[in-house]
Amino acid sequence: MTKISTFICFTGIDGSGKSTYADKLTEYLQQNNIKANCVWMRMNYLFTRPLLLLCRLVGLTKRPVIQGQKISVHEFQNSTLMSSMVQYMHAFDTFLKYIFKVYLPRKRGIIIISDRYIYDILIDFAIESKDNSIFQKKITYMLSKLLPDDAIQFIIETPKEVILNRRPDVSIFDPYFDERYILYKELALQKQFIQINNTKSIESNFKTIIKELGIKGEIN
Repeated sequence: MTKISTFICFTGIDGSGKSTYADKLTEYLQQNNIKANCVWMRMNYLFTRPLLLLCRLVGLTKRPVIQGQKISVHEFQNSTLMSSMVQYMHAFDTFLKYIFKVYLPRKRGIIIISDRYIYDILIDFAIESKDNSIFQKKITYMLSKLLPDDAIQFIIETPKEVILNRRPDVSIFDPYFDERYILYKELALQKQFIQINNTKSIESNFKTIIKELGIKGEIN
């Protein structure tokens, strides 16, 4: 089998199908005797947790109950200071997780399949702070340094109606689903992403992913 990148990332909104392809690729590589781990790299909260608790205490984070389930709705636009503190602490936590879940395993020859990563985190920042200029800010530059040089990034694009038909809960539990969907559509235009249009069958799309990775071999 052809040698491939040691870091492959799948980005996309909830319900787009990225986890399906991340899991499928990990299983495919393992079945072909290639060491591969699938990691979830979005909400990397460790030292960020006390700040998030403080946000709840001062009213910057609401905890409404929807269909019997509590969700967190951040309103960081009401405090630039707190917004910056949460973002930079989250970046630090992401760095720590990167070291243990990405950097060190790659040193041991393990291919890392990341379900969400830097740009998913940045879209969360944009939604939480109501600041769509986040991609032009220093925090984006800092987080982008945690992308390995050989990283291959896929973005899974799925029409909104398909997502909502498949996962009607995503718009119920995410009051900013529409705004988030627009940001992902804009993100898909960036040159660092390989776009996968998730309107075809899983098998067809997976063959496209394998081809983009330069893998030659049978797909079961």
